[in-house]
Order: sequence, then structure tokens, then C-alpha cells
Amino acid sequence: MINPMTSVFRLTIAGLVLSGSAALAQPVRAPAAAGDRPALEQQFRQRVAALAKERLALNDAQMTQLEQSNARFGPRLNQIAAQERETRRQLRLEMTATEPNQQHVSNLLDTSL
Repeated sequence: MINPMTSVFRLTIAGLVLSGSAALAQPVRAPAAAGDRPALEQQFRQRVAALAKERLALNDAQMTQLEQSNARFGPRLNQIAAQERETRRQLRLEMTATEPNQQHVSNLLDTSL
């Protein structure tokens, strides 16, 4: 008789191996020029949309709704991400300083939460 934990472990390992082999099967693309960022971002957005549609089993109407939501909330999410990066950068600088300003660290931690 197989221990239930052993079965779970084996299934987990099998899932990791299968997902890793699927990742390795992805086509290899040549690196693009540094000035081609907009095209790379467009390719990335298209690939993410295709994965979302496939994994969430969305129909065309649902994909349209998702794209509209992304367009509506995208700029705000980008702004929040930029603020979060800046807060983490300041916190990192403060924590690596020889004498960190405890009040500033406290404020940055409050901001991050």
C-alpha cells in the first residue's frame, strides 16, 4: 500500500517535470534589438492574452471584457507599481545606510502596507 503523502509527492514531482518539459518546448527566439521595446511589449501582451484565454477558457465576449478592464485599470496599476518600486528603493537605501532614519523607515513601511 502506498502512503498518501508519497502519492502526493509523486504527483507533485510529475507535475513539475511535465510543466518544465512544456516550458523547454517553447520556441527559442533570437534576442531583439534594444530599440524594439514597443514591439516586444506588444508580443508580450498578445502572449499573455492568449494564455489567459486558453487557461481560463474564455470566449470572445469574455476576452473583450477582460481587455476593456485591462485598458481601464492598467494605467492605475502601472502607477501603483511605480510607487511601490520607489518605496522599496527608498527603504533599501535607508536600511543600508550607516545610520538609518527610523522615522523614515517607519513611514516607508506604513506606505508599503
